[in-house]
Amino acid sequence: TGRFMDLLLARTAAEYGAISVALETLDEQLAFFTGLGENAHLALLRQAVEDREYARDEFEALLRAYLESDLDALQAQAQRQLSQLPESVQREFRVHGIERRNMEMARRAQPLLDRGASLIAVGALHLGGPKGMVALLRARGNRVDAIY
Repeated sequence: TGRFMDLLLARTAAEYGAISVALETLDEQLAFFTGLGENAHLALLRQAVEDREYARDEFEALLRAYLESDLDALQAQAQRQLSQLPESVQREFRVHGIERRNMEMARRAQPLLDRGASLIAVGALHLGGPKGMVALLRARGNRVDAIY
């Protein structure tokens, strides 16, 4: 559509009179990516170039897993893609890019959840796994229903 998801969700929320709140700032998102360092950026770029033939197939598999609500398949595909990178980049991406951000977003979401029903939208890689948003929010005593 040419529209990025965050903007689409915010506009839809506004149409229904709902309040939308960001669980992380753009600066925080960018800080993760800029903080990866040159070696990680080169490894990611190299992987993108080398995998260009498979990019469409990978996207289709990711989309299929998402539409089927298959968090395990999403996690497995992400792991396959990350496994092609140097171990240090994999660890940095997993720990800083997913796990730490998830913990902070879950912490920020809790006061909103304490007020009542809320819709929380995050990228697919933030959903699954023992340190994913679903598990973290459930561990805080929240009822979590996935909506795809």
